[in-house]
Amino acid sequence: MQAEVYSQVVMTESAAACFFNSVAASPIGSFRLNPNKTNMLFNVTDIVTDSSAMANHIPIFLEKIGPNKPLKALVQFANVGVTLGQFGSDIIMDYILKFSIMSDDAKSTELLYDEIHFTTAANIKTENDIVHIEVLSNKITIENKFGGRQLPIRNGMDMSKNEYREFISTLGFSARYWKDWVNQSVFKGGVRFPYKPDEFLTDLKFQTKSAHLFFELEPGIANLLEKDFWVK
Repeated sequence: MQAEVYSQVVMTESAAACFFNSVAASPIGSFRLNPNKTNMLFNVTDIVTDSSAMANHIPIFLEKIGPNKPLKALVQFANVGVTLGQFGSDIIMDYILKFSIMSDDAKSTELLYDEIHFTTAANIKTENDIVHIEVLSNKITIENKFGGRQLPIRNGMDMSKNEYREFISTLGFSARYWKDWVNQSVFKGGVRFPYKPDEFLTDLKFQTKSAHLFFELEPGIANLLEKDFWVK
């Protein structure tokens, strides 16, 4: 069917970085994660966040506080940089991951607070208002500023320098595991746009240093708006 209206929104790298940093600084950019909220975030049911469940990937909590201790986290992002349509990826984001790990009990004792520089790259394709996301890489970026730190910013578990180096190493391996897990468990089959009228079709394309969001308004869009929004 021939579209009545065809338009696009173009976003540059600087505009994308501004958008993501604004989101990161807002209340919706903070994630308070316990088992229920973590499962809701990823639309799964089998995530357990205690010291024993995490030990296969990050054993420091089991080693320092013992088995089966429930944990929760506050996760935030800062200093987001965006690269679009380059280096074999549709989007590359580098950012500071800020996280506090706490006991999930009445005391909410902080065990660890740190800020780590990460880089995440992904390809994004759209098809019939379905977004197909493939995370290509997810890794810690070691810089002099961060690589030189020998202990976390706040060290509630009294980690030694060797334990902290081990923690950073296991966190890096976990980041790569997360890439494979999220591709298979969360993004497999695609994710829908937050709207799905047949009269309003969306497509997303990437070019060097820009992203292009295309909209097609089909002839039935007037009927949809009149039915759902306009006063007759």
